[in-house]
Amino acid sequence: MIESCLRLQNRFMDQRLNHAREKEYHPSIFQQNADVKLKSLESDKHHIWIENSHIPNSWKLNHHHILTGIPSNSWDVELPANICLDFVPLQGDEYGMRIYGYDDGFRDSLDKGAIWMHQSLEQWLAERGISPEAAGFAKDVSIYKLALFPIGTVDKLEMVLLEMLGGARKGSLWLDSERLSAKELSDRANVEKLYQQRDELKLLVLPKLVANHNKSIFYFLDLEKTSTEYRRSLLELPADLSIADGLIKRINDSMFRARVVGNREQSAFYEKQAFDILRQEMIETLRTEPVSPSRNILDDQILWGRSPVRLDLAGGWTDTPPYCIMEGGKVVNLSVELNGQLPLQVYARPIEEPKIVLRSIDLGEKTEIKSFEDLNNYDQLGGGFSIPKAALVLAGFGPLFSQKQYPDLATQLKAFGCGIEMSLLAAIPKGSGLGTSSNLAATVLGTLSEFCDLNWDKHAIAYRTLILEQMLTTGGGWQDQFGGIFEGVKLLETEAGIRQNPGVKWLPDQLFTSRETREMMLLYYTGVTRVAHDILGEIVKAMFLNSSKHLEIFSEMKVHARETFDTILGNDYEGLAERVANSWAMNQRLDEGTNPEVIRKIIERVDDYLLGYKLLGAGGGGYLMMFAKSAEAALRTKQNLESNPPNARARFVDFTISKTGFQVSRS
Repeated sequence: MIESCLRLQNRFMDQRLNHAREKEYHPSIFQQNADVKLKSLESDKHHIWIENSHIPNSWKLNHHHILTGIPSNSWDVELPANICLDFVPLQGDEYGMRIYGYDDGFRDSLDKGAIWMHQSLEQWLAERGISPEAAGFAKDVSIYKLALFPIGTVDKLEMVLLEMLGGARKGSLWLDSERLSAKELSDRANVEKLYQQRDELKLLVLPKLVANHNKSIFYFLDLEKTSTEYRRSLLELPADLSIADGLIKRINDSMFRARVVGNREQSAFYEKQAFDILRQEMIETLRTEPVSPSRNILDDQILWGRSPVRLDLAGGWTDTPPYCIMEGGKVVNLSVELNGQLPLQVYARPIEEPKIVLRSIDLGEKTEIKSFEDLNNYDQLGGGFSIPKAALVLAGFGPLFSQKQYPDLATQLKAFGCGIEMSLLAAIPKGSGLGTSSNLAATVLGTLSEFCDLNWDKHAIAYRTLILEQMLTTGGGWQDQFGGIFEGVKLLETEAGIRQNPGVKWLPDQLFTSRETREMMLLYYTGVTRVAHDILGEIVKAMFLNSSKHLEIFSEMKVHARETFDTILGNDYEGLAERVANSWAMNQRLDEGTNPEVIRKIIERVDDYLLGYKLLGAGGGGYLMMFAKSAEAALRTKQNLESNPPNARARFVDFTISKTGFQVSRS
């Protein structure tokens, strides 16, 4: 146990994983839920595990100890090397004192040289003038069944322990005590009392951990569970953190406070604070790179930007801050055109008046921007022009990201040389699960880069899209825009860090282009939409709280993404169908609402024809990707759903791999 933890600890070389914080502690000393009052453990003290125990300063330890379940005491005791103690709570105020050696096997009998307390049991008895018969030990019975362990109150067991650790010719207290075997202790253990002691220690330890958070693991705990303990036990909130305490710790702390406080208004304040901290830190990564937009278009020219969308196959959610900032993300997806078209399009042209005109072709709306105030209200969720407004700010219009400062928008546009008119088209339903808003934002940014001579490449465009979504308070990860504007089938992966710029590993696309397999893949718009904003917010809160349930799934997702990469590399159609089905199963473990009843009814009709399927998008959006068992099964699936569609909007949509990703051209 100790060796395993030590190897893990030294593998990461990260002292945040070390439970023993003081610089004089040896790294093989571990404390778990323990009230340890020892002032120091010298460098020769090592291989010590202390769990669920009270260890006062009057104890002296050596090395190779495992100390578990020790109740509150004021004993003056020195444990010799290789001696371990485990106290088992029994009924009333009694305990069983299981004392043993670090390497004891608890298998052999006396006549086969059984070892106890790091020496031969026969020798231990002989040194104390006790015969096996006097102790009630049969020589052919396993030591596991011998009554070795005295039971009694804490005060009584102190005297017995001191005698047992003493020299030769002592042993009458041990001999006269009521004793139980290891087997009997297990049978008679008072589990309720054991958990009560654990809970009491937890209440002692948690405030100490958080008070010493710079050297402890408090903010690496499952704060979802820990907040429940705090709330139930009415523990006081910790002292406020400072800005020097780092990004992740501060957002952990804010969301932890939101869970602990009982007041709804206070809880909402701390939740908002957590998201604000993350958002401001991410936005700040671009504040150090201000831009100076310069007109790059003739009076009679029109710029035309267009982008595909993405279909996610594996790893979704691991690209979402703050998880990707802490652990890095890994996603497999593909960039596609729908019905032979790039569905997201932006048109931009210069106009004479010093203003910005925005039009939405699909929404049939128009707005005019004549001031910085009009431009800076981009963060009003639900506004029809939030995306282009935020994109214009990122492109240097307004003071936030501009190298030069202007008194007003009209002055800046006059210096720029023209006003701007932009028309946007998103030929996809909202809530489709194809990363529509992210790729529309990337298309706007890419078009503005060309219009304003900013020279952003696809990485720069996609990263600014990530920041744009933080500016809009919608959050979201990087896979949508990187998946759409970068062409083809690919694995996208990042390392931990505030600046998330995925590396791209392209995959062969034969599975998606060869007739043999392509006709078995179906993309179906169910007519059912879910907007991912609320779902995203709840799962991001779980990330803020280090929810062990969620973090385990995210870790599985990263491994699964790599396996999906290998499956596509091996041109394995059936394997890919299975991987995609597994991706959807993982999404459902995170959010049961991913598979609502209306979707289940659609799938039940065609399930027999399919190897695997997945609702696309983090929030289980409107598009369903299906992998049929054969070309005939694909045909039967289409016939079934087309002959009796679940609603008036449902339909099959053709998709093809995009060979270009984002494009921009001019007249």
